Amino acid sequence: MFEHSTRQELLDGISSVLNPEKTGDAPPLPENAPGNLTPAQQQILSDNYIGYVLNRPPQTWTAREREDVRLAARAAMRTL
Repeated sequence: MFEHSTRQELLDGISSVLNPEKTGDAPPLPENAPGNLTPAQQQILSDNYIGYVLNRPPQTWTAREREDVRLAARAAMRTL
């Protein structure tokens, strides 16, 4: 999954896990998500969106999808 990441991107990802206060708590949502969702609805939509992206081959992800996967991974790591 991270074979195309640069060294700095990987270090930034590690840093975001070790320093969670520097990252936002908003879940990654698709570009066409409605703006009036409750936090529970946002979480469900985010989970479904990330699941959809992860089920596709990584080489087909857009730059935004790659960043969304990173954000979701950071949020998941903080819950461990």
